[in-house]
Amino acid sequence: MLVSRRLFDNLEIDWERLQGPAIERETAKNAANLGVSGECDLPEPTLRDVRMEDLRDTRRLLVLYDRAVEAGLVRDSEHMRIEFVSLAEHALAEGTTNPCGLFVYLVKNRRFDAITLRDEDRARLMLKMFERWCSSSIVRLRQADVRSLDSDVIEEL
Repeated sequence: MLVSRRLFDNLEIDWERLQGPAIERETAKNAANLGVSGECDLPEPTLRDVRMEDLRDTRRLLVLYDRAVEAGLVRDSEHMRIEFVSLAEHALAEGTTNPCGLFVYLVKNRRFDAITLRDEDRARLMLKMFERWCSSSIVRLRQADVRSLDSDVIEEL
C-alpha cells in the first residue's frame, strides 16, 4: 500500500514516516494540559482525592500544589513548583496501574529523587505553556475591557 501522495510537481510527503519532536506531539495531543478543558463538572482538586484530570490539567495541578503548600508538604517556591509538576509528569509516565496513588505517595514522602530529566523538561514546558496561555488571556481580557470602556465613553458623549 502506497501511503505517500504527490502534492506538487516537486514535493512528495510520505505521511506514514512523517514525525515531529515527541514532546511537542504529546503536548499537542493533550489540549487539557493548558488548563482550558471544558470539564467544569469536576470537583475542586484535593490531595485526598487526586484524579487523572488533576495530573493532566496544569491549572488543576497548580491548585493541588497550593493545597500541598498549605498542608506543609512542600515549600512555596518556583523550584518546588517545578519539582511538584515534575512528580506529576513522573507519575503519569511511570504509574501503570495507579498514577494518582503514585503521585500522592511521592509527594507525601518527598521522593523528589524519583524525578528524571525528562520529567523536569516536560514540567518546565507545561508551566511555560500555561504561563503564556494565562498572560495572553489576560491581555485579551484587558483589550476587551478597553473596547467596552471606549464604547461606554462614546455612548455617554
